[in-house]
Amino acid sequence: MNNKVISEKISTTTKDYLVNTQNLNGMGITTGLTLSTIIAISSVALGKPAI
Repeated sequence: MNNKVISEKISTTTKDYLVNTQNLNGMGITTGLTLSTIIAISSVALGKPAI
């Protein structure tokens, strides 16, 4: 993730971010997961709610 494009406040050197995904239906990961994951990580890193 190119965090500096989103915000200069996001640091990947002082914090670790973990994303856990599970494929429960055997269909593989969809492209929609990518955007929602970026929004979730960005929200957590900036201390803002996702909604």
